[in-house]
Amino acid sequence: MQRSSRFIFWLVILCFLISGMAGLIYQLAWMRYLSLFLGHTSYAVVAVLIAFMGGAGHRQRRFRHLGRQDGSPARFLWLA
Repeated sequence: MQRSSRFIFWLVILCFLISGMAGLIYQLAWMRYLSLFLGHTSYAVVAVLIAFMGGAGHRQRRFRHLGRQDGSPARFLWLA
């Protein structure tokens, strides 16, 4: 691997790491806030999971036609 491609590889890995950590912190913050609002932690976890899965399902229904038109659904994997 060349030096520049190795740098880009580790930069992408670092971006994924930071993005994952930010998502986990954001999820934890919502879970704590909702546990205060709903009164129990398990209800907060269920609410966060419903929001996440509902959002993923909504994106799939909204953008599924893009993969069909292009013939390469892997190009639009980032939408999921």
